[in-house]
Amino acid sequence: MDTSRPSSDEIARQAARILLDGRAAGIHEAIDLAVTASSHDGAPRPGEGRVRHHLSLMAMQAQGAEAYGRSVAAVLARAEQVMTTLEHAFEDLETRLAGRAARGLVDGGGPMHLRILTEQPVEAIGGALVELGYDEPAFGTLRSRFGVLSRLRVRDEDCEFLLTRCPPGLVPDEASNLVSGRPVPLLDLAGVRLLVATTGDETTV
Repeated sequence: MDTSRPSSDEIARQAARILLDGRAAGIHEAIDLAVTASSHDGAPRPGEGRVRHHLSLMAMQAQGAEAYGRSVAAVLARAEQVMTTLEHAFEDLETRLAGRAARGLVDGGGPMHLRILTEQPVEAIGGALVELGYDEPAFGTLRSRFGVLSRLRVRDEDCEFLLTRCPPGLVPDEASNLVSGRPVPLLDLAGVRLLVATTGDETTV
């Protein structure tokens, strides 16, 4: 047995360090660099979740738990602001924060995922965001298990949001992945506000 072969967790830790040092533009590139730097061909490739876990621990250690909690809360507050903005702009619209951000995990880059429960067209949603000061969104689609869903991607300074329109008559409001059906964390606006309030006091890692 070759005990010198790096484990998946060791490669994940190295990828997290690469991200923290700014040597990669995103998590996939960081993993590629960490795998390439490992001493053996065919080294096990870690998943994104494991890399983000190490990144959170490193960031907490560098900043201190209290300061790290405040920084995470500030990022989550951006999501809460987008959700509040849309729910105030449209009477027939509700929002959900989905995925790792709904657990208070915002390290590692990538957009925060929001579900928009409404029949409103994405063009109207994007227009409302622009009127309220957000950058011009980019439009796209997602091939889900419920059919093709409209999406828009919008930035708020250094935060990026990927909004998926989920018509209530077509997509059930359930905590499951829109493509695979696997369970995912899902929070409504009240839940996000509570998460923001509590994350500032203690981290969720």
